[in-house]
Amino acid sequence: MKDLMFWGMFIACLIISAMTIYIMYSQALVNRDLERKYKDLNNEFLHTFGWDRYEWAKNFRDYARKVEELIKFKKEIEQLEIIKKALEVKSLEELQKKKEQIESVIRTLEN
Repeated sequence: MKDLMFWGMFIACLIISAMTIYIMYSQALVNRDLERKYKDLNNEFLHTFGWDRYEWAKNFRDYARKVEELIKFKKEIEQLEIIKKALEVKSLEELQKKKEQIESVIRTLEN
């Protein structure tokens, strides 16, 4: 009978401890959600009356992320074969123009 009462009390203590941990975890989640809602409502209130604070770091992070996405997109476009050929043609046209300019300068110097 002693062993039965001991194990019964032991299991009851374990169940109470598990319930306590679950309740504390649930309360932590609720507190975190309430804190987020408070911050959102506070920001909305400040924005409504035009008293909002300008956060440079947040805006810079967003800007840097957009720039990184654009750089990645530019690299993807430059890797296309058609774009590579177009760039080669453009460089050849520039070289042709330089050649014509140099030839005209040589002709003027010869005369």
